[in-house]
Amino acid sequence: MLKVHYISPSIFPSKAANSVHVIHQVCALSKLNLIVYLYGAKNIKGSNRKLISRLEKEYGVSLKNINFKLMPLFFMKAINLQIAIFSIFSLTFLSFFKMHKIYSRNLYAAFFFNSILRREIVFETHQIESGINAILQKNILASNKVKVVLITKKLHEILEEHFNIKINNNFILSDAAPEGIIPLELSQKRRALDEYNIKTTNYKYVCGYFGHLYEGRGIEVIISMAKKSPAVLYLIFGGNDEDIFRLQGQIKNKNIKIMGHVDNVVARKIMSSVDCLLMPYQKKVSIGQKGHDTGRWMSPMKMFEYMASSNPIISSDLPVLREVLKNNINALLVGCDNIDQWLVALDRLIKDKCLSDSLSANAFKEYDETYNWLFRAKRIEKILRK
Repeated sequence: MLKVHYISPSIFPSKAANSVHVIHQVCALSKLNLIVYLYGAKNIKGSNRKLISRLEKEYGVSLKNINFKLMPLFFMKAINLQIAIFSIFSLTFLSFFKMHKIYSRNLYAAFFFNSILRREIVFETHQIESGINAILQKNILASNKVKVVLITKKLHEILEEHFNIKINNNFILSDAAPEGIIPLELSQKRRALDEYNIKTTNYKYVCGYFGHLYEGRGIEVIISMAKKSPAVLYLIFGGNDEDIFRLQGQIKNKNIKIMGHVDNVVARKIMSSVDCLLMPYQKKVSIGQKGHDTGRWMSPMKMFEYMASSNPIISSDLPVLREVLKNNINALLVGCDNIDQWLVALDRLIKDKCLSDSLSANAFKEYDETYNWLFRAKRIEKILRK
């Protein structure tokens, strides 16, 4: 049986998007005819059993078939390098056996196993590195012993142009949402919001935003919309304590609520409970790290979770998002900073139930058939077995 050693860049548990991605992906891989080992770091003391139980609760998954290889964090710097060194000591010998496959989202581990040990690996990257990391990334991407998984066609194009190389063995696998999500019936929606003490009786429509509150996420767009549409309730979920505190100081309207961070499984349920979902990304999008702008090549997980909610989406009309979203077919696309366009799109959804239902149904169908973790896992399995 094929044994997959998945080397992550992740700390568990964490609010970071890469941790959510990794947990859902290894969970989906474990449902196939594979033995999965997950390498990463843990930031809580005690046995892995306690951590696994917490992850299962937060993400709404079963991790019983995952072999966790997690190292305690010694210090909060060079985390990727720490995980890489830990994985190198754990599986260097095993990597020489044919049935042991290395799948790495960790740059340093990928460089060691490919460029130093000359092993065939699968390397997944979601960004363009800088400094010395760029040298390592270019070396990995140019290797004929590496199969490269990228999240968008645009990222592939930008990496080749940036490094002046040809990435031959590349596969475009968008991010995803958990498979098997069942949309809520209309009668269940308000009841689900009531469960979380969200009062909607004074509003005719409810919009939701889920994600970080970093620069470029478009929260200022939502604030402007709320000022001009007092009959609509706007719910903002996510963010760290510092960003939440900063945002609360800017908001004066009663129809906009800062809900803070909730577990991934809870967020997905509330996504299904609102009337409309907002994705107001700006042209430059921060991931909370200085100098990192993913606006040109991103594949946001929340876009696919939005599609799985079976609710209509209003999104910024950015070129990279058009790889998935199609205006008037599975979403409404508007100018990222044009408040009037956002309000017109919202008014269309409120007044035209047929349009709303059509957008929702088309988006859900695409999620169900293509943009889920199990479908993605099956494609990864094919890549590993080639």
